[in-house]
Amino acid sequence: MSTNRPDNDSRDANTRHRSTALIPSFEYPILVCQDFDDVFSGEGDSVSPRELIRIAHSRGRILLQARGGAGKTETLKVLERSAAEEQIAVTAIDIIDVVSQAGQGMDGSAASAIVDSLAEETSDGNDKLLLLDGLNEIPPDLAPAVIEAVDELAVRDLSVGTIMTDRISRRHLSSRWGLATLGVVPNDIQRKFLGETHELCSIPFYLESARNSGRVWKIRSDIHRDFLLRHAVMEDELGRLSLGAFRQYELSSNRKLDPVKFIDSIGKAAFDKLVANQIVVGMDSAPRFSHHLIHDYLAASYLAQHPDLWGPQAFDAITFRATSFDALAMVLEQVPATADAFLLCVYDWNFYASAYLLAEDRMGSSQVSDDLEVAILSLLAEKRFDRVASTAEQVSDALRVHPSIIAKELLRKPDTESILETVKERVSGDSLKAWRDIFTRSVDAPLASCDVHVLQSEDSLLGWTMAAVIKRSEVSNARLKEIRRLLKLSHPATVRWRAAHTLGAFPRQEVVDDLIACFLRDDEIWVRYGALRSLVEVAAGGSPELRREVFDRMSRMDLISIIHQEEKLQREAERAFLMREYPSDWPETAGVVIEQLWAASPSVESQDRWRRLANRLKSA
Repeated sequence: MSTNRPDNDSRDANTRHRSTALIPSFEYPILVCQDFDDVFSGEGDSVSPRELIRIAHSRGRILLQARGGAGKTETLKVLERSAAEEQIAVTAIDIIDVVSQAGQGMDGSAASAIVDSLAEETSDGNDKLLLLDGLNEIPPDLAPAVIEAVDELAVRDLSVGTIMTDRISRRHLSSRWGLATLGVVPNDIQRKFLGETHELCSIPFYLESARNSGRVWKIRSDIHRDFLLRHAVMEDELGRLSLGAFRQYELSSNRKLDPVKFIDSIGKAAFDKLVANQIVVGMDSAPRFSHHLIHDYLAASYLAQHPDLWGPQAFDAITFRATSFDALAMVLEQVPATADAFLLCVYDWNFYASAYLLAEDRMGSSQVSDDLEVAILSLLAEKRFDRVASTAEQVSDALRVHPSIIAKELLRKPDTESILETVKERVSGDSLKAWRDIFTRSVDAPLASCDVHVLQSEDSLLGWTMAAVIKRSEVSNARLKEIRRLLKLSHPATVRWRAAHTLGAFPRQEVVDDLIACFLRDDEIWVRYGALRSLVEVAAGGSPELRREVFDRMSRMDLISIIHQEEKLQREAERAFLMREYPSDWPETAGVVIEQLWAASPSVESQDRWRRLANRLKSA
């Protein structure tokens, strides 16, 4: 394979190396990273496939993370060929298949079932390379079990080196894990195949699509549409296929297809054509589209044509409860006339999703207005100073991957005040004047009664910005009482969520009472999510006596059982307890709640989750 160096103008200025490209034909490099900051920034030392295999055997396990379409699966094929050349036996497995098979006979622990399955594949004692593809393809609550299974396998059998692929996501790993990512296709390689360069074609999946079709598309959705029309369906069949794909996400909340129900939506002839053209694969174990981006595109097309569905229910369905945002990014591509409106609908549902969509927009069609970009990135940047460690990490990661000067500038700001000054300088137009006036208020400015009305605004940007501003404002008892009243069920769910979010900044007895009551009575998942997080924040900011009371009340079975009923609440509990800074008695007092979550766990797998959290608190 060629080892041509990419042109200078194709390199990220922050990347230490983008050379010795040895990946199939497109020559994008494998980059070994020191930590997740490097992964998110696309920084690392370029290595050959053989070098990566040697690192895998040395460390026992490597997590190879890259964005959708970056070439992870193709890279595994290259690694498999390279290992064969060195007489290393290879076992290549789709993780979704392993999880499906293990799940059929689990007796308690998913991790044990999965590791036993992997160990059986690598049991002959000779040096082996285990290639696991698609950690991001399985339900998020199972991912820690798979990671733990690979860890256990690495300890059990030193002859096995494992390389597992994943989308870019900050995972909790032991220090033994190695990290790697994939660089972009160099500009000279793009010119070789296309005669020109394009931001989208720096991603191998889309370069290959452009090469095959003979056209350079500006947005991803057009590429998927063209592919399907050339290989699988007629124009008049796309509508039924899009509806069927959307309904599959609604029904299953994962990548697997239910063939019977899918055929009911699109017809037997259309389904058979998809299978014959290998667009639907895995019929023997886990039926699914050959690439998840095709399924995402189809579901996105349906949602783009139905703005009446733009809201939490549909967004939860096509993102698997906010764990994968590619489908939403492809909705945004398809609604250029209402791009800002759609982004604000997403923002009202999930702040991190709006930041991801904005980054994708700036790397593609750039349909979102400049002022809205500054607004969302500034709100993101202020959360860098959040008390919860995962929040601070997530927003910093989002700014690292955002392709703009303003994102890099905001990432360097040392405090909230300097972020406010940047917004004053950059947002000067009339379109966001009301937002700018709210957001740029100085820290500890007094809160007025009219501000509480803004918290209830139908304008999600104003409403959520006021929620953030309240947490850094001087709030009188009268204003706090007005905010607490917004937790009542008579108010819209979004307003109740915003109110619950703000109350975490006020460690008072009456706030604890209201948040506990809200969590127990409110059926809206996002309201409970906000109340749960704020209870933990109140405990962190309050006196030792208040902290013990909060955690004693949180450990009661009625509240614990609600957490166990919803995966999103379990994930938020995991994150919220891990603070950047917390009181010396935190592991002990918070441990009361974690112990009850462990005791009430419905499975060994669930118990392992809370055991891991308790260990992280003790070692922090």
